[in-house]
Amino acid sequence: MTRTTLAACLATLTLAVPKLLDADIQTDGPKVKPDEQVMHLDGADVAMQIDRGTLAAGNTVSAVLVATADKPHAVTVDLRTLEDMGYGGERVPNPPLQVDRRTLTLKAQPGGGPPVVATIKLGSKKQKLGAMSWFDMYLLPHGQRPPDNRYEAPDTGAHAGIVTWSGNSFPMTIEPPAQLPAEGPFTVAVRVKNTSSQGWKYCFGHIGGALAGYNEMDGGLQLADDELDMEAVGEGESGNGEDIMVAPGAERVMIYRVTPKHAGIDHFTIVAHFNTDTGGAMEIASFDRPPQKPADVKTPAVAAR
Repeated sequence: MTRTTLAACLATLTLAVPKLLDADIQTDGPKVKPDEQVMHLDGADVAMQIDRGTLAAGNTVSAVLVATADKPHAVTVDLRTLEDMGYGGERVPNPPLQVDRRTLTLKAQPGGGPPVVATIKLGSKKQKLGAMSWFDMYLLPHGQRPPDNRYEAPDTGAHAGIVTWSGNSFPMTIEPPAQLPAEGPFTVAVRVKNTSSQGWKYCFGHIGGALAGYNEMDGGLQLADDELDMEAVGEGESGNGEDIMVAPGAERVMIYRVTPKHAGIDHFTIVAHFNTDTGGAMEIASFDRPPQKPADVKTPAVAAR
């Protein structure tokens, strides 16, 4: 089965300045979609590919299921979607809320049978700005329950996570350097602006290249990347909850060093999520290294006769 790749939708970049796509969570969601997950069931490999990792609250996400087997046969699975409901007393996770359940029959065939697409609406467009919700999608054998605790893996099955976002409550941009180096590490700036009438006493969040999960006890959305290391340099996110660190109308710029973990990475997707006293913001930015000029080819000198 051919694995679907991320859409290559960047415009041609100039040599000096990386060109950013317009930031829009619904449009940019496919850039951070979860990796394909596979469940082994009844002699078949059932692959689940979620089409996006983030979406605007109240919109839809699709799961594409394909079953592959040496001999053609039918495979019946359950697709369950649960919303994380946070923590209760004594820091005990609340039971998740099931928001969708479907029983689907797939035709397993050599090379992959016909895909089955399940499209699900998540979240509400009526949520206040800066609100996030986390959903876990489980592909399971028919009749099997998902785990009661989302931090536990299912006994048999596949799992992927998706986040909904209600929109930014303050402006935020992710800015690469004007001159992106042809190789090696570089820095990006995350710029936020306090458009409220209240001074911010804190500004903290996460930055990464992929969605690593969700943990309410550790700041909510978790961002990381298997290909990139990111660390704050200079003035990073901070705040002691007492002194005003960003006055009304003021901006704050946080600098992060991005270090590729191996050579040959030329395309970058950066995700940032930040919270302040007055709300939150989340953005996704993509950019490429400048194209390298071909090496000069010297013509061998012809010996005089």
